[in-house]
Amino acid sequence: MSVSILLFLVFDRAFYIVFKYVSTSFYNSTIENSVNSNVGEIEKNFYDTLIIGSSRTKQGIHPWYLKNHLELNAYKNASAGQYLKYNYHFYKIYKKKYKIPEYLIYGFDYFVFNKKSSRLKMNILLGKRKSRKLKLTGDLNKSILNPFKYPSLLINNKNSISTFIIDLIDTLSKYH
Repeated sequence: MSVSILLFLVFDRAFYIVFKYVSTSFYNSTIENSVNSNVGEIEKNFYDTLIIGSSRTKQGIHPWYLKNHLELNAYKNASAGQYLKYNYHFYKIYKKKYKIPEYLIYGFDYFVFNKKSSRLKMNILLGKRKSRKLKLTGDLNKSILNPFKYPSLLINNKNSISTFIIDLIDTLSKYH
């Protein structure tokens, strides 16, 4: 029994360290590219419709339909982790830099009021996008070494793992 628990803890910690390393490397390599391409896309085109919201908005509202059926040129900035605070700041920056859009589509669900916007996406939006290096110090060290406070780091960090997987799939889908 104790060997099973020890193996579980070792596997859990090792897999979590690999996840942290891979996700940090992924975000460091994609942050600059995604920010530059989004800003470039907005600056090249005029958009009379702005679509913002979370992942359900991203999946449910497509600018192509607005263009073909309503003749609206729409820009969509909707993704997982972009909740109230993120959308508020994005809209403030958008209307200051460009202009107030003719139409604003803001999609959200009831659960959005209990969610915090992704810290990484907020930092990117507000221009605080410095490369992050993985350090096995501070909180990460404490969480790895304390099995009583954090019996499973993978379960404890499920939200950040899910966000990473969604971001990875979004990035990979742009290449197909």
